[in-house]
Amino acid sequence: MEIGGGFGTLGEILLGDKRNNCFYINADIPPVSFISSYYLKEIFGNSNIADYEDLKDYDILDINQLKQEKKAINITSWQVPKLKGKIDLFVNFISFQEMEPEVVNNYCKYVTSLSPKYILLRNILEGKRRQSDDYIYGVETPIVGEDYDAFLTNYELLATDSYIFGFKTEDGFHSQLRLYVRK
Repeated sequence: MEIGGGFGTLGEILLGDKRNNCFYINADIPPVSFISSYYLKEIFGNSNIADYEDLKDYDILDINQLKQEKKAINITSWQVPKLKGKIDLFVNFISFQEMEPEVVNNYCKYVTSLSPKYILLRNILEGKRRQSDDYIYGVETPIVGEDYDAFLTNYELLATDSYIFGFKTEDGFHSQLRLYVRK
């Protein structure tokens, strides 16, 4: 499962390799969720991808049932609470950085209720730049690694990296990967 998967690149990679026996869930905000639905359906076929239009009337999105019918589902952010079942891996690359801590904490509660064995996050080590009069695209309160540690209480930080898999920059904002495992 991925929140903020953009137009579905991770889904394309996972589903495109025949060796993978996986089911991909992507949740994003419109219009990005609609673009990723179009993109994945063009690659894997309409019958293999369910999206908001297909699932909008469901009260519960039963992961096990949907796995039997589809290769992937592409849902909107407000459908995340409808997900029921278990996942193996949750991924978020940077988009949590664009949200305020209470929103990320809320998503983390929904994600951990699906009992992923692993959680893989890519974030900015120092947190996203703060919003100011000179910089309107920032956040009020940046998310940093310790926030994830506090939100993911049933998970242990297994590894973190800014050098091999992350990215060190000259401007003082460094990309970092954080890998958590369920306790």
